[in-house]
Amino acid sequence: MGRPSKSDLTRAEERFALARIALELIEQGGLEALTARAVAERAGMSVGAVYKAFGDLEALRLEANAITMRDMRRVLEASLDRSAGAPATERLLALADAYAGFARLRRKAWTAMLAPRVSDTPPEMAGEIAALFGLIGGVLTETGRVPEVEIPIAVKALWASVHGMVHLGETNGLGPISPDDVPRMTRLLVTAALRGLVGEPPP
Repeated sequence: MGRPSKSDLTRAEERFALARIALELIEQGGLEALTARAVAERAGMSVGAVYKAFGDLEALRLEANAITMRDMRRVLEASLDRSAGAPATERLLALADAYAGFARLRRKAWTAMLAPRVSDTPPEMAGEIAALFGLIGGVLTETGRVPEVEIPIAVKALWASVHGMVHLGETNGLGPISPDDVPRMTRLLVTAALRGLVGEPPP
């Protein structure tokens, strides 16, 4: 009971393989390189088969994004492992630096995650988002000084703020903010945020 049938497993494997191909296309040519025909040609199947596995191209892109998020989560987890035992400020800064580094190294895949969507967040992607937020929440919980009720909104505020700075640094979307500015900006933000949340002095 509860074990997937062979046919179900095959469908899951096929979807994952197609999502991997979609991610390869994005990494090589950006989001504009992702088309059903390009995926079908690389997979050796018909365009109709791609749409049978995924109802539309957005669903395929979102599953590819979930793979990118999983890759990013592993990078962030490794940064936390390396900063074990450090003050909360330094652990959060390690996460921020890892996020900025991932955005720079995997820029096309990272940019694809930012594309607007009209459909609901698929379970795979929602799970990865929750796991990423959980890394920040875990650091705040470790302090023992942030009220549990405040942690979810604090996590969102920190994530959104760091992401915004990284995005501006990578795209130069508003004003003279370069990638070199981001570490100093995140240090200022995180230090101030932790001081306000837990009274932690600056490092």
